[in-house]
Amino acid sequence: MNQNFAILGMFDRNSIMSVVNKQPSSYKFIVAVVNSEAKAAEGFKGEDVKSEEKELLNNLGIRCNLLGYNYILDALKMIRENPDSLRNITKELYPELAQIYKTQPCNIERAIRHAIEHAWNIGNIDLKNKIFGYTVSPEKGRPTNGEFLAALAHYLEY
Repeated sequence: MNQNFAILGMFDRNSIMSVVNKQPSSYKFIVAVVNSEAKAAEGFKGEDVKSEEKELLNNLGIRCNLLGYNYILDALKMIRENPDSLRNITKELYPELAQIYKTQPCNIERAIRHAIEHAWNIGNIDLKNKIFGYTVSPEKGRPTNGEFLAALAHYLEY
């Protein structure tokens, strides 16, 4: 029985190759590689930063099918434009995102929290240690939304 499958998404090289290498040799794969460094060299700096953010979220385990994914991307964009917005996420950041997405600030907060919980359960442990270090205690579990956004902003050098 001959079956064909297509998997679309952004994955880091090590993750996708570990999956490919575990499959039987009779399986055939076509893997397309997107080089974000080449885009930056061509002058697509704005898109490159966005793709860097998307790749980071994917590597952390936050997939684009989660509602909080887009909220986090837009929150990072707002933080990049105005770093002071990190100081007041409940009064400034969430309401602004809620206005954009025509929803309530509590829904924004919950979706981001859910995405972080998801990432904390399945994400790349080495990357989490690199970004968050040991600032998040194992007893406490995942970081708060504010801690998460601040750590990502710091890691992305905003």
